[in-house]
Amino acid sequence: MDRMRFFGDAFYYFAWRFVALMQTKVWLRARDRRIVRPSDRLDPTAVRNIRNWLIEHSDKPQGQTVTILEFSDTAGLILGPNNEHDCAGLYRNAEDLIVDVRDRVTRFVETGQP
Repeated sequence: MDRMRFFGDAFYYFAWRFVALMQTKVWLRARDRRIVRPSDRLDPTAVRNIRNWLIEHSDKPQGQTVTILEFSDTAGLILGPNNEHDCAGLYRNAEDLIVDVRDRVTRFVETGQP
């Protein structure tokens, strides 16, 4: 389980770093020739909450220590306890992030607007 926890923590750190890079470093030229950031409002809530309150800042007032590690074929790694920072599972959280980025890129390509 220690190895599974390591890879779960790594996913949330890397996913959060990916979001930060998308928000600040990706600039594209829109059809009207303006330079825009298509992902400046990208905010995967589950990735943010789990990284912030269950992994990175568990010692803060809103944070909680992970006391439950579960694994499911359909959800992947699930970190607990179940509360306001509920983890739907690594697979679901990764899918939500991918879909959000894909939709933003598709919208930009189709309309030329972020």
